[in-house]
Amino acid sequence: MVNERIRSDRHSVQDDAWLDIVQESDWRRNDGWWAYLTALTMDRPRDIVKLLKCCQRFETGETLTKTGVRQAVADYSAWLYREIGNEIFRELPEYRFALGILARISSRTFGLDTWRSEFAKEEELTSKYRPDQVLEALFDCSVVGMVSRRRTLFKYRTDQLIFDKGASFCVHPGLKSYLAIRP
Repeated sequence: MVNERIRSDRHSVQDDAWLDIVQESDWRRNDGWWAYLTALTMDRPRDIVKLLKCCQRFETGETLTKTGVRQAVADYSAWLYREIGNEIFRELPEYRFALGILARISSRTFGLDTWRSEFAKEEELTSKYRPDQVLEALFDCSVVGMVSRRRTLFKYRTDQLIFDKGASFCVHPGLKSYLAIRP
C-alpha cells in the first residue's frame, strides 16, 4: 500500500517505488530503512504513512535521510502515544498512569519484579487493578512485548502469542521517544 502511494505521488515507474525516496546505501544496519521504519510502527499502513509524513517536515531534499528520520521520531512517538490511548482507553481508562510506570522504569527491557515494584507506587492503579492484569493489558495492545532469545515478540505480529509472566518485557520502539526510554 505504501509502495503504491509513493508510486502515485512521485509518478514512479519502478516496481519498488520505495527506492525513489530512500538511499538504502546510507543505512548501515543490515535490515535497512524499511525495517527500521516499520519497527517503529505496528505494521499498520496508516502508521507507516503517518511516520513518513512526520519525516517530510524535517527533509529538505528528495530522499529520506537518517537525520530527518531521527528528528521525526519524536513527533511520531507522540502521535503513537495518543493513538494507543484511544485504542486502550476502553479496557484501561487509566492507561496514562500505566504508561507513566513505563516512563519511570525508563529502560527498554524490564522484568516482572521491576514492573510490580513501580506499580505499587501508583495509587490510581493499585486501588482498581493487579499489576499483572495491567501489564497483560499493555501486552494485549502491543504497548509492551516479550523478549525471548534476543527477539522481541509483540501481540500485533503474532495474535496467538500468550502473555508469559516469566518473560522479560520491552517497550514498543515507537513509544520509546515519547516515554523517554533509554536505548
